[in-house]
Amino acid sequence: AGSWVLCRIGSERFALPIAAVSELLEEPALADMPALGDRILGMLVTRFGRLPVHDPARLLGHSAGRPVQAVLVIGQESAPSWQ
Repeated sequence: AGSWVLCRIGSERFALPIAAVSELLEEPALADMPALGDRILGMLVTRFGRLPVHDPARLLGHSAGRPVQAVLVIGQESAPSWQ
């Protein structure tokens, strides 16, 4: 049956396999990166290196989400090669 991480984006709820989640960060400090556009909320420094934080509400076609409360780092096993 496996374990799942439940998350909410706007009024929608999603489940991700826990094996896909590398890290969960609550109330992360994001570096503002306005040049990256409105779908990127900022950059985050994690144990995997610098990662862009996407606004999942915008990626799903909704208006901007509420302030970031938590970030799921998905599918990172090592630092990205672009660092």
